[in-house]
Amino acid sequence: MRTAPGAIMRHLLSRSFVGIAALTVTVPALAQVQAQPAGRGLAGSYDRAADRLAAVEEAVRDLQASVYSVEGGQRPLAAQPAPRQAPAADASTVIRLQELEQQVAELTGRIEELTFRLASQQRQINTMLEVIGTPDPMAGPTVSGAEETDEGAQPQELAEAVQAGEGSTTSEPATMVELPDDPDEAYDVAYEALLAGDYPRAEASFAAYSAKFPEGVRTPEAKYLLGEIYLATGAYKEAASTFLDHVRSYPEDPRAAEAYLKLGTAFARLDRADEACKLFAASESKFPDASQSVKARLSAERNRVGCAAG
Repeated sequence: MRTAPGAIMRHLLSRSFVGIAALTVTVPALAQVQAQPAGRGLAGSYDRAADRLAAVEEAVRDLQASVYSVEGGQRPLAAQPAPRQAPAADASTVIRLQELEQQVAELTGRIEELTFRLASQQRQINTMLEVIGTPDPMAGPTVSGAEETDEGAQPQELAEAVQAGEGSTTSEPATMVELPDDPDEAYDVAYEALLAGDYPRAEASFAAYSAKFPEGVRTPEAKYLLGEIYLATGAYKEAASTFLDHVRSYPEDPRAAEAYLKLGTAFARLDRADEACKLFAASESKFPDASQSVKARLSAERNRVGCAAG
């Protein structure tokens, strides 16, 4: 099972920031080391060559650690410090120094490539966060105490309310998509469309995925993201129907608390404030261990809708 997209986003952001910070420290250090004089050949000062070799080896180790922190994978073997040798070994010291300097140049090139890749990933993440894992743009920023009720709205009542709602629906013809037969490949097609900001194609792909793989491991996530797309594009009836299906079908899903919150938001957009407030209360009651982010968004949405204080 793959990590949920919201967690992937946070993970990518964290690794990007840490990696970039490490690189900004390491690269200037390398520049300083490479700027040191190389000595005066084999007949030059042994101490100067040995000190320079030690400095370059240390810089290589730091650079390898920086590249590893961004690339992941198997940690590279750190360059071992060369032992102090007698002056007669100056030739091998200089050769070792040249090898390390070449390694520094290669690693620096990899850093430049990684920096470009990180910038590209950051742009994709920013696009994704417009739809996933951020407070709804129409919600008020105020966060305060939340109401608590004894019972939430019942599924049948909610289903009837969805049918009675007069919210926006998608007006453009549905985008036709043909997904691969492999569930993971099919999910990736839909998810890549979402990352690219192609919401009509992402909507069609997630809907097709849910229909094609109704028992799939990633179907709950696909339905949740489909509901997010509907909510973000103003298709509130479709959003309510999709999130209602999610909370009915996947009560133990990691995103169940968020699905309740989004279902309440969809009802609020359909001018069904009473049902929305019941759902917000149900979310708080059913998921007391929800993340602080979800709790803050829940409180802000209740304030925006005007749910009565408990």
